[in-house]
Amino acid sequence: DKRFEESPLEEEKPAVGGAVFGGIAHKLLMDLPKYPDCQDHLDVYLASEDLANLPQARARLKRIVENYHKLGFADSQDIRTEIPWTLPITTGNGHRAVVRGIVDRIHREKRGWVLLDYKTGRIDARLRDSYFRQLNLYRLAAESGLFPQVESPRIVLVEIETGRIIEVPVDDGIKGQISDIIEAVFACDFPAVESMAHCESCPFHIIDDEGVHPCNIGLYEGDYHA
Repeated sequence: DKRFEESPLEEEKPAVGGAVFGGIAHKLLMDLPKYPDCQDHLDVYLASEDLANLPQARARLKRIVENYHKLGFADSQDIRTEIPWTLPITTGNGHRAVVRGIVDRIHREKRGWVLLDYKTGRIDARLRDSYFRQLNLYRLAAESGLFPQVESPRIVLVEIETGRIIEVPVDDGIKGQISDIIEAVFACDFPAVESMAHCESCPFHIIDDEGVHPCNIGLYEGDYHA
């Protein structure tokens, strides 16, 4: 099968952080529903020059596969993975913004639709509220008709390396919260990260190795990424 042709693994390198592994884990979780045999070819996912500590990463992927099969989603139908969405929002004061995101997985089971987000790290109290807000924003996208046929989904967080499922309470005030954030951005009353330089026109910026890039307000009045 050409999908799983073995690729040479890079040498182990010093740790580079969790973002690389998180991307690899999400790619595997995206493939598993359609290609169950991909779990037998983990080294293909690990063939990355940026990956640190290959034996540990391989063990983590194996644990993710084991937990995936224990989640109780085996009989789910209409599985969709890595679904991008874009939701325009207009605030009460007439400010417009575009909210974007990617849903890890949506599927249908006997009780109805399920919209879920995988987390490769542990979900502690510090992160829980922001994750709950993120999932309720995804639910708002669903209720806005962005995912055909998906209505009133149950929303869950999955701590995939422990197999823990966290039911997310529905927050009907999420649209108001996002509108408040948008208003705060336009009022320049939204705290920017202190360690980063500001753009000349406002407290916000995009920064990379080449320096600080001013906001391009000509593209959108606002652009919030979930």
